Amino acid sequence: MLNLSISYYSAKGCRINNEDSVSIMESNKGVLAIVADGLGGHADGEVASNQAVTTLNRLLQSTKPDEDQLIGAIQQASRDILSLSDPACPMHTTIATLWLGEYSAVAANVGDSRIYQFRNGKIVFQSLDHSVAQMAVLVGEMDQSEIRTSKDRNRLIRVLGDHALPKVDSEVLTILEGDRFLLCSDGFWEAVTETDMLTAMACTDTAQKWLEVMRNIVEKTNNSAQDNHTAIALVINNTM
Repeated sequence: MLNLSISYYSAKGCRINNEDSVSIMESNKGVLAIVADGLGGHADGEVASNQAVTTLNRLLQSTKPDEDQLIGAIQQASRDILSLSDPACPMHTTIATLWLGEYSAVAANVGDSRIYQFRNGKIVFQSLDHSVAQMAVLVGEMDQSEIRTSKDRNRLIRVLGDHALPKVDSEVLTILEGDRFLLCSDGFWEAVTETDMLTAMACTDTAQKWLEVMRNIVEKTNNSAQDNHTAIALVINNTM
């Protein structure tokens, strides 16, 4: 069985409400980690993000990690959110999920909440944002490092809650002892660079300490426009 060190938090920043939701569900089948970010400025963003978490936990609680089932559950969450929406003022959310089994994990996301995998001091997997800014990077109009300052970084091209089912990006990842994972909303990664993540990783040995260092970076950037910020850190201590 997996021997995991896990830490997570969610904070409203300088916003009136926290529209982010976070969840860790552990069972004898595996560990399901979820970060969802209800879209700011949209009606009931916190309801949308919470519904996404509720749907996934309900559908996957007695199932071992499976890519197709995770994709299906995320699409069902989108349907559930749509069914709760007022047509005149729809609800939407992003989602980032990591479903860990004993030897592998399934990562899946919609929107701009991110998933990272670290191994031997390097980033070996990073999910792609479903944003206008990320598309500009993919076609060569912008460098990846410019996303954090782009005016288009929060213009999303995929979310949960639309009438059309979202295309879910997914990846099956091998896991080894010492691997680390980070799931986070945009309010977190906009303040914490990949260099920050790696630097914090190098000087910490548990998920709690690693996340504390990174959270301090976010909170030191505190300003009147600071978004909700949410993250989950996971460290695989032993996969035997």
